[in-house]
Amino acid sequence: MTKKVWMGVLGVVLVLIIGWLVFKPNNGQSKTTMDTLYDFMPVQRVDLSEKVDATGTVVLSKNSDIYPAFEATVSKIHCKAGDYVKKGQLLLTLDSPQMAESLIDATASVSQAQINLNVAKRDLANTKALLEVQGATIAQVDDAQDKVNTCEQQLESARLKLENLTQKPDEANFIAPNRRDLLIRAPFDGVVAWINVVTGAHVLTSNIILSVAADNSLEVKASVDESEIELVKPGQTAEITGSDPNQPTLRGVVTEVGAIGTAESGVVNFPVHAKITGNSKTLKPGMSVDITFIASEHSNVLTVPFNAIVRRRGKTMVALKTKDSVSFVRVVTGVQTGSNIEIVSGLNEGDMVGIERPKINSQNSNNNRDGGGMRFRFGGGRR
Repeated sequence: MTKKVWMGVLGVVLVLIIGWLVFKPNNGQSKTTMDTLYDFMPVQRVDLSEKVDATGTVVLSKNSDIYPAFEATVSKIHCKAGDYVKKGQLLLTLDSPQMAESLIDATASVSQAQINLNVAKRDLANTKALLEVQGATIAQVDDAQDKVNTCEQQLESARLKLENLTQKPDEANFIAPNRRDLLIRAPFDGVVAWINVVTGAHVLTSNIILSVAADNSLEVKASVDESEIELVKPGQTAEITGSDPNQPTLRGVVTEVGAIGTAESGVVNFPVHAKITGNSKTLKPGMSVDITFIASEHSNVLTVPFNAIVRRRGKTMVALKTKDSVSFVRVVTGVQTGSNIEIVSGLNEGDMVGIERPKINSQNSNNNRDGGGMRFRFGGGRR
């Protein structure tokens, strides 16, 4: 083989070696190269729940201010403020001569109206009988019928008045068998919030004699900014914290989201009500609380920084650090909150993923060099 041929073969081999060195496959990176190209962050579990924070006031969703149905005198108090009571439990006994007189009058009115109706019906029957023998006119029959109609209306009115005296729609006032004592009973299960009378006190129908708060009726009334109100929906969970740091965090559920906002200092706020669930004895109506609405709950999920996600060949991937290299692995992502994104599959807790550092533009520095170093061109690239 001639020297020229050997030189040609040697040149080809040299070119191949250099090409392999430049373009050799590299599934990983050296440790020095990895540290230069990437910042590494651990895959860790965090809370990616979407939350809306607000402040609010504890209020009662169901309470009852109880009024006496009649003017009366308090003869006995059967409870005290703070007592838990059951529906129908006796709370107060009132002595009401006015009630007794009203019942007597109403009962007598019903009796008299019934008597008047019976007389009117008998007169109508007699008038119709006379009409048959031409002893009365049609006009007289019509008058007798009108009187019957009037008496029926009066009887119905008297009965309704007596019914109103003996049955109260608030389910708190009851008449004792002696028809003189007025019994005040709990309208529902709850707690006696306050008693406004003492034994011997004279009360009118316009006086509040006591208040009962329904059991488990505490709720928080909060205001949510217009920029976040779309995140809050009925049925969502809420976390409620009182001003006392020793109080446990309570749970609640959103019951109502207001549709009309109120402008305050140029910001529109919307009312939101959340019922307090569980043991709420540490809270009282009127207290101020912090409330957090859980718009979406994704606690204790695997996450990576959002900028660790890359797209390669149409797939979602991350740069996973192995012992001495970086390998791109495919992942399935979930929710994103802020700068973190959920990893549904593809990684394990504690894995290290790389975030590529910004590339430094070295074109200007290369142009300023004196042309040192060798340049190679392969193939027929455009000049």
